[in-house]
Amino acid sequence: MKERRFDGSEIRRVVAGMVTDKTVLTRLAARWPREGLFAAVQDNLIGGWCVGYLKQFGRPPGRDIEGVFEGWAANRTDEATVELVRKRLEGISNEYGRNGEGWSSDYLLDVAGRLFRRVQVRRALEAADQDLETGDLDAAEKRLTDLRRVEVGTDATVRPGEDAEFWQDVFDEDNVRPLIWYPKDLGAFVGGELSRDSFVAFMGTAKRGKSFWLLDAAYRAARARHRVAYFEAGDLSRRQIGRRMGMRALRRPRPGVFEVKVPTIWKPGPKTDLEVRQAVPISDLDCYREWRRMQRGEDLFRLQCHSNRSLTVAKIEGQIREWASDGWTPDAVVIDYADILAPPAGVREGRDQINENWMHLRRLSQDWHCLVLTATQSDAAGYDARLLKRKNFSDDRRKHDHVTAMLGLNSTDGEKEQGMWRLNWIDRRDAAQSEKGQVWVAGCLEIACPVVISTTRPEFEDGSEST
Repeated sequence: MKERRFDGSEIRRVVAGMVTDKTVLTRLAARWPREGLFAAVQDNLIGGWCVGYLKQFGRPPGRDIEGVFEGWAANRTDEATVELVRKRLEGISNEYGRNGEGWSSDYLLDVAGRLFRRVQVRRALEAADQDLETGDLDAAEKRLTDLRRVEVGTDATVRPGEDAEFWQDVFDEDNVRPLIWYPKDLGAFVGGELSRDSFVAFMGTAKRGKSFWLLDAAYRAARARHRVAYFEAGDLSRRQIGRRMGMRALRRPRPGVFEVKVPTIWKPGPKTDLEVRQAVPISDLDCYREWRRMQRGEDLFRLQCHSNRSLTVAKIEGQIREWASDGWTPDAVVIDYADILAPPAGVREGRDQINENWMHLRRLSQDWHCLVLTATQSDAAGYDARLLKRKNFSDDRRKHDHVTAMLGLNSTDGEKEQGMWRLNWIDRRDAAQSEKGQVWVAGCLEIACPVVISTTRPEFEDGSEST
């Protein structure tokens, strides 16, 4: 992430992280000097209290910080400092109250690392300038050459044989818990791939439901109380994506449609039984109420729609930066879809443009510690393939180099009529994979829901139900 001026909200976020987040506080406490790491006295006081509380009780103070403050303030005569600390505590309380657990620990540590490095360099320069004023050039040079980085973010040096916290973080289940959950057999097949720091893509031929799968995943993430940033890159208009959002949330069809065919059970083959159900079409008020109910007063889903070939990865990151400055950072970024993003500036050759975009999408997942989910179209040979493989890439094979996982959306014309897909792993960085392993999924795109039932067994007795 690029260096920039730090505003008050970022400083409040880091202080709030020390007050409430054990991972953040533990990492910072290991490097906390007596004078503190912040520029302002009020932040160093609060940070010092948090470090002391951790040493005594083994956890962050949370709401107990108010009691620590009251005990400290009772013996102070410096009303100006007391007021500064009081206002800072009010600020971080409001910040955390608005955002809950919306910031990942890694994101806060990255922000803290850059903030502390800036403070550290400024302190060294000011001290060196004073040395120069007194004519002590050697002392000024020594201050600058002795300067060492405060390493607390993901780019910090790790000593595996000495750092138990490193191993605790590696095996912390919260860091690998999936943000998007699917039921039954599909859930077991996908596993934990759709988690933070991951870059995942669906691959499929044209008109095989890639946009439906992306929207369904985004909705599932928001329904699970995660923040989702959804960027429509030109495949659908704002009205088109809006209707699908309403259909998915209500599981009802678009206006003018009064019955839908929903898969109910698997039969040998596999095939599905389709049950015709009467349905009430969606309306604007129904959609508004349902999304409002689903979000429960939280700001969980943000949508941006762009015309085809106008959205760049740089614009996406710029928008996320702008949201972050207001205290909102996404847990998942969904892009529909990467192949129609505009090329990056300064890159002329077509395949290099594709590679650069995918490389920067991977960086987006790392810099913001979020899941990045998108889709890509297969090559022409994919239309005749029973099962998509790595060789079915379009434009540039280096897409495979940057994703942490890629799922194939396979569907023949006959399967498409039944609302069926066969998903297989094309890429899977962190686990053994076989391109031949599949899970069968059936859904109903008339209600924008591609996942209704699933199975990993191609043969079973009549009437067995998987989901």
